[in-house]
Amino acid sequence: MTGTTRVIAIVIAVAVLFGAGGYYVAKKTTATTTTTSSSTTTSSVATTSSTVASTSCVGASFTGVLQPSQGAAGSIYTSVLMTYHGSSTCTTTGWPLIRYFNASGSPMTTTIVRSSSFFTGQAGVPTTPAPVTVQSGGSLQFSLGYSDVPVGTQTSCPTVDHFTVNLPGSLGTSNAITVSGGGSFAPCGAGLAYVSPLYA
Repeated sequence: MTGTTRVIAIVIAVAVLFGAGGYYVAKKTTATTTTTSSSTTTSSVATTSSTVASTSCVGASFTGVLQPSQGAAGSIYTSVLMTYHGSSTCTTTGWPLIRYFNASGSPMTTTIVRSSSFFTGQAGVPTTPAPVTVQSGGSLQFSLGYSDVPVGTQTSCPTVDHFTVNLPGSLGTSNAITVSGGGSFAPCGAGLAYVSPLYA
């Protein structure tokens, strides 16, 4: 082999060596980048799932039942127990919004007064709103108080067939909890009833 031929052979060998090496490095870098991206994405999803917070309670996830009443001398006390059927915990705070209806589904005169003093002496009834967290299958409630003594020209007090309850921040008909009056819920004086804050 002549000197010129050896030089050409060396140049070709170097070009092939560096060409192959360059291709290998680029391919390896690409694989590393893909792996890192996949790892980061997986980590991000796991973090999001582990930090899901309790959501606001929505009325559509509850069913409500009017509890047996008690009282005398014109002051009747009862409560509404609402059971939660959602899949995750929820939190609410404040006062329920209530509206009465007759048997035909027409609205009745409703007068609701937010009160703490009316329930003085009633065990477990809060005087001020506080956050309540409910788990699936758990419940929250509020107390109702009213008079069964006719007022003014009333000879009897209209019986409420059913009433709806909306939780704070969960308004609208689709989010209303429908509660049966049980044939005995008949607040006198323009449907006046006192209501407590929500509690566990």
